[in-house]
Amino acid sequence: QRRLIGQLQRDMLRLADELESSVSKFFADMGMRMANSAIDILEQKQEGADEVTADQIMSQVDIEELSKELGGIGSQHYLAVATATYATVAKNIGEVVDFNDERQRKVLIEGGRRLGLIDLADSTRKRLFRELADGRSLGEGPVEIARRIRDVVPAGKWSSPKIRAKMIARTETMHAQRISTIHAYQDAEDVEQVMIFDNVTGYGDEQCTALNGKVVPIDEAWELIGEEHPGGTRSFAPVID
Repeated sequence: QRRLIGQLQRDMLRLADELESSVSKFFADMGMRMANSAIDILEQKQEGADEVTADQIMSQVDIEELSKELGGIGSQHYLAVATATYATVAKNIGEVVDFNDERQRKVLIEGGRRLGLIDLADSTRKRLFRELADGRSLGEGPVEIARRIRDVVPAGKWSSPKIRAKMIARTETMHAQRISTIHAYQDAEDVEQVMIFDNVTGYGDEQCTALNGKVVPIDEAWELIGEEHPGGTRSFAPVID
């Protein structure tokens, strides 16, 4: 069980790096699109309410399309995570575990749904308004403000797009791996229970510490996945009957 969890953790770090790279590129492209829209508006309108200017810039960017694009990245990443997870589980428990079409469909849907629901509209508008106000207070011109929008606005509430991409990558890769392990255990023979590995980083969360080492039915594991907090380390190993 510990060997399996160790391999899953190594898989997670590698796969999270891959998603971080993809999401970082997405945010860079998003920032460029917003900056291109902003420069024309800012050059025509040197003064006026920042709220109005932010709305004008937002109206030129198809946030719904961006959300779909991010959802597509999520679907493909979840599929890659599930494929790797099934292989790792099969190798460690010593039996073939079939990653069938139905499982693949569920994983693709979950990945698209999760990343497609990441707040882009509200977080982008708030950060855009903030950067407009800061840029004007510093006496920056349209070019400088557009550069600020390109480099910072995709970060949303985070300090930088890179930090936001890293958090998304870790959280979503862990979630994808959790649901993939449970699917794989359900598809394996003689696995009806799982052992919880939690509080790996020693953070000391009371609930996570209490769950560490506990054996639960597979159905209960699904509930515990839903209760996990962002960036959590909860993992599941099979209890072979």
